[in-house]
Amino acid sequence: ESFGQPLYKAIAQGNCDEFLKNVGRNLKKFAKPLFLRFAWEMNIPSVEWQIARSGSKNEDFIAAWQRMHDIIASQNATNVLWVFSPDVGNVSYEDIYPGDGYVDWIGLDGYNWGTTQSWSKWQSFSEVFSNAYRVITTIAPTKPLMLAEVNTTDVGGDKSAWYQDMLTVQIPRNFA
Repeated sequence: ESFGQPLYKAIAQGNCDEFLKNVGRNLKKFAKPLFLRFAWEMNIPSVEWQIARSGSKNEDFIAAWQRMHDIIASQNATNVLWVFSPDVGNVSYEDIYPGDGYVDWIGLDGYNWGTTQSWSKWQSFSEVFSNAYRVITTIAPTKPLMLAEVNTTDVGGDKSAWYQDMLTVQIPRNFA
């Protein structure tokens, strides 16, 4: 909690405005393009800033994102590129997407955990990313997309073959 409120509600209600103005001024001074992945993987329970875990609601998250965007932009930090970057695991992105006017890029974070966990199995790049890619590009079809985080283990399969398939088959043929 921040200011006695859930994280995103506190931001949305203006409790962090002065801090955000300073952030905007500092980012402007940087003067080079900067990808800002605010609250990356906000849709998975393992991170403190996950929307529900922080005590917030989806609408609080959206309002916080929009307020941050507007305040930082008001400081003429035009070099900031806003990246909406959820994890591939929970694809209810339409409920948390801040809107095209507030997002410059979309990103996805995904991992092949192989057989390293009791709950995991070896998955191809396509198995990890296909559903999330389809959903996020439907929500934001005009936005460029980055693989913000991607990796595979070598436990349970062939790591080299996984990357070869990702880079020579999957991305050029199925994710273009």
